[in-house]
Amino acid sequence: MLRQPVVSGQFYPGTEKELKSIIEGFSPSKPTKSSCKGLILPHAGYVYSGKVAVQTVSQALPKKRIIILGPNHTGFGTEFALWDKGAWSIPFGQN
Repeated sequence: MLRQPVVSGQFYPGTEKELKSIIEGFSPSKPTKSSCKGLILPHAGYVYSGKVAVQTVSQALPKKRIIILGPNHTGFGTEFALWDKGAWSIPFGQN
């Protein structure tokens, strides 16, 4: 089962090409890389918080596995939930 995005093309570009262009524009030319156990990132639309998010992530050394926690914006369903039914669809493919 593939979980589809809800706001693709609204809060961030919906295509790989557009998203890659924005990320490249926000990325520092030579970020200093550090090992970290966690990051706290803003998650508003890219026009508002994209630069902070991209610059923060660009300074972290890559990890084999990441866990993303996010709020329940709708208020429907349980307060905390896990998606254990398959992959997520994102502009860069499936993860």
